[in-house]
Amino acid sequence: MPNRIHIIGGPGSGKSTLARKLAAENGLPHVELDALFWNDAGGHYDVRRDPGERDRRLAKLADGASWVIEGVYYSWCRPSFERAEQIILLDTPTWLRHWRLGLRFIKRKLGIEPKGQSRKKDSFKGYWDITKWNARWDRDNLAGAKEALGSFEEKLKIMR
Repeated sequence: MPNRIHIIGGPGSGKSTLARKLAAENGLPHVELDALFWNDAGGHYDVRRDPGERDRRLAKLADGASWVIEGVYYSWCRPSFERAEQIILLDTPTWLRHWRLGLRFIKRKLGIEPKGQSRKKDSFKGYWDITKWNARWDRDNLAGAKEALGSFEEKLKIMR
């Protein structure tokens, strides 16, 4: 089993679920890239972290001996792609991601499912925004993610 795994995929693709499972089964630290991208220190989730600080945090994490890093991001994640022993791209259908996003929203509102590491406060507006973004993920981001991962084919696994 690899000690450094990077999982990427669209919203609701199963990144966090898979990352938590792999991390727990193998005693690896789990890192959500949302916690690096968003600066929620002021209690607002919609404030982006300074890119320099975000990149420094990622580089420090990527230098670690073991981790499972997951998120939708790819344009600033080269340090973790380079250090990863395995990269998993979750290429799941849009309808399935929509279903999972709705189910997650309901479970979080009911207190059944915990929030992620970023302490994001779920709102109806946030749910609507992520659902719209999810609808555009394949068209606007999937090709870019695959291109960013192109030089890492020997350690890339695409799961549908």
